[in-house]
Amino acid sequence: MKVKNSDNTALHHFPSIYALREWSESPMHRTHNETIRTQCVRSGGGHESWLGVDSVAEVEKALVEGYAKGADQIDALYDKFVARLPRAIDIKRRRVFSEIGDSLDILAVYAGRFDKAWSTTKRAMKHGTSIVRIVVDIGGNCGMSPQQLQNRGLAALALSRIIVKAGYSCEIVAAIGIRNAAPRGKAMLLSCVVKPRHAHADSRTLAATLALAGFFRTVFFRGIVKAADEQGKDCDSCLGQAMAVDSMLDVEQGRVLQVITPTLNRVADAEKWISDSLALFGSQTLTAEQGAR
Repeated sequence: MKVKNSDNTALHHFPSIYALREWSESPMHRTHNETIRTQCVRSGGGHESWLGVDSVAEVEKALVEGYAKGADQIDALYDKFVARLPRAIDIKRRRVFSEIGDSLDILAVYAGRFDKAWSTTKRAMKHGTSIVRIVVDIGGNCGMSPQQLQNRGLAALALSRIIVKAGYSCEIVAAIGIRNAAPRGKAMLLSCVVKPRHAHADSRTLAATLALAGFFRTVFFRGIVKAADEQGKDCDSCLGQAMAVDSMLDVEQGRVLQVITPTLNRVADAEKWISDSLALFGSQTLTAEQGAR
């Protein structure tokens, strides 16, 4: 886990779902927060209109076995787009040997290799693999339906499949932003890697994290309480209010950072976000209904 604290914010980043769960389920420092952690997962009543499935047990099952319904929805959204992306370009400096240049290799001169005695460093372009980091804001306030929340994940997973096919290396991160989780507490950002950039993307497994509200409303709920506990605060039973994660994210060098905003709540929003994101890669996008864009 990586933790960054400032006067007003606390950022917690985890390399895996397992690491997030291990931390969020560890013993609390404050007895009040032990109680809140238990209550907050049960407070939704364990029904489909809150979790996206019938119970907390079904959420746990989906996290282990995958979420087939979500995977089918990813396929349906992906099939609407046929993207022709340029292959990722890698620009590096390379040493070039010749009869003239900037540096002289005296041993090559002694050996009579005059055609390679001089060298210079030049920029060379080649087809490579650029890293794309898609950050999915999976959080939201209590009035948001599972259907609204899932469209962000569906869009991210459909886009990741498209750009991986084009030769990009894609990492996917789930994140939430929360304010007022505890009286006079810091705003917090919790994030975890759900697909490392070199890992195979299994749609059923990823759908269980990014396209199922139950993941946010169980695993991340526990994380909110734990984060407040780490601040030495009693967590509020309402767990605060959602914040957009893009205002708190660290931008990492060498990565293309994509952020799905909290307003991405409809299928139409998801489709537009995919089109706009593909435009950033210089793609020519086709959809089944509209043809060339």
